Amino acid sequence: IKPDNAKAFHSNGSILGLGYGDSKKENWMSVSGNYNSGEYGSKARVWGNLTKTGRFDSNAKEYELKTQTEFTAEEKQWMMLTITQLQNTVSFYVNGEFVNVFEVKDEVMNGADQGINLGVNFWDLEFDGLYDDVNIYDTALHADQVRALYVKDADANAIGMLGENESYDYITEDLVLPKTFKGHTLTWTSDKQDKIAVNGE
Repeated sequence: IKPDNAKAFHSNGSILGLGYGDSKKENWMSVSGNYNSGEYGSKARVWGNLTKTGRFDSNAKEYELKTQTEFTAEEKQWMMLTITQLQNTVSFYVNGEFVNVFEVKDEVMNGADQGINLGVNFWDLEFDGLYDDVNIYDTALHADQVRALYVKDADANAIGMLGENESYDYITEDLVLPKTFKGHTLTWTSDKQDKIAVNGE
């Protein structure tokens, strides 16, 4: 995902929704905004009705909203979010790095009636940003596989950003230079400031 601005995550606004609900039970997990002091921000969370399977409006005793993990994002910076589930164990990763593991009641990502929603749900504001390379696998990836996917994607983005241009005349737009890579802060330099500045302009 790539948030359009520093306030892209509306409170409870869905980035990714998984699961379902019917007349008898709800079983869902959401990656959404988590900004408690206002209506939007750069903070997000993974949460849902994960430890019980009741309906909110019919059996509140069997319904429990619970936040399992939180993360933050930088505006106009791509980040890779990964969720894996092996039976009742869910693992969450940001940019290929493991963040948290937690247990859920049911297998949210398995079953004929499970839904996948990107950027929207039925009641909260939409996600302000972009999506790219949404992948769904039929098996749970392990940590090394998630890390390898991020490294491969980051390398491909670097090649695509700079390209093999014979002249700066071929570059007609400002470059969006990444600020971090694999957990490290990047500092850019330029020996031709009149052609391209360190901020990509």
